[in-house]
Amino acid sequence: MAQTMQVTHTMQNAAALTVEHLHLSIQSAAGKLGAVTDISFDVTPGKTLAIVGESGCGKSLTALSMMKLLPPGIAQESGEVFIAGKPVSGLSDLEMAALRGSDIAMIFQDPMTSLNPLVTIGSQVSEAVRIHQRVSGEDASARALELLTLAGVSDPQSRLHQFPHELSGGMRQRVMIASAMACNPKVLIADEPTTALDVTVQAQILALLKDLQERYGTAIVLITHDFGVVAQMADEVAVMYAGRIVEKGPVDQIFARPAHPYTRDLIACSRHGGSKAARLRAGLKLPQIPGTVLSFVDRKIGCNFRPRCADAIDICGERNPVTEQVGPAHTVECWNCCENHTTPSNGATTQ
Repeated sequence: MAQTMQVTHTMQNAAALTVEHLHLSIQSAAGKLGAVTDISFDVTPGKTLAIVGESGCGKSLTALSMMKLLPPGIAQESGEVFIAGKPVSGLSDLEMAALRGSDIAMIFQDPMTSLNPLVTIGSQVSEAVRIHQRVSGEDASARALELLTLAGVSDPQSRLHQFPHELSGGMRQRVMIASAMACNPKVLIADEPTTALDVTVQAQILALLKDLQERYGTAIVLITHDFGVVAQMADEVAVMYAGRIVEKGPVDQIFARPAHPYTRDLIACSRHGGSKAARLRAGLKLPQIPGTVLSFVDRKIGCNFRPRCADAIDICGERNPVTEQVGPAHTVECWNCCENHTTPSNGATTQ
């Protein structure tokens, strides 16, 4: 019966990645607390879903759960992750290891801490090829050279024999992308892939991801806090706040008519921020959203964004918001959303 259900799901679902009603919990001194609550989305081949939100919203935990790499103390309480229609929760560590790299891969935030400082670039890039494609060392090295070339690494032949500390930040990120794409995975998770890079290198890395996606038809989950990056890369957007998706929809609808106050504030920060250094030189305030994301302990009944929201009304603190449809494939969790309200909700304004 279980096998029949799995086949049915595979036949009906053309998505490369599907996440259904994912709940993650964290064990703390105060007991078991909700870290991520009722997360659902899917990504089709060749498309990009951006998961957007501040630090502490649950973006990276959601990504790690897809890879079954959750840190100690955090557990998946319920829900399911499907890769090409196949559920992964019941897979053993060995079976999941076989999927990582071949079916799903991840680019982590900091390549310097993700790359092994004691192993050459060539050995690290060719590792996935040797493991998953069972080819000779010579063929794996040839594939590593090809991948570094595709990733735009300068003088790729020489880089094969270098170590991570000998490369610039941008080059190390390109190496991470080459490693992740080694076996042409169906799904690529990119967790803040351009955070530590200057704007010129950032643009190059995003262009590279787009080019590789078009070449291989990869489904990309892009995790970011920057709506400027979203505008360049995404087809769909899921806005996360305090462990929940508070707004989700096509990128053009989200930008044209952001329905949740948090989404409006994030967009305002990206649109009006400009260069941080330039604004400081001009004596202008940096755009910001007052307050911080609630800790796991402080999350209670009602809308978790309420303490920072100028549009909050009484019901926001009394009941959890329901999901409303505000446009084609565009949903929002908010008691006081307004389709025509496209200005920042509070202090995310510029001087």
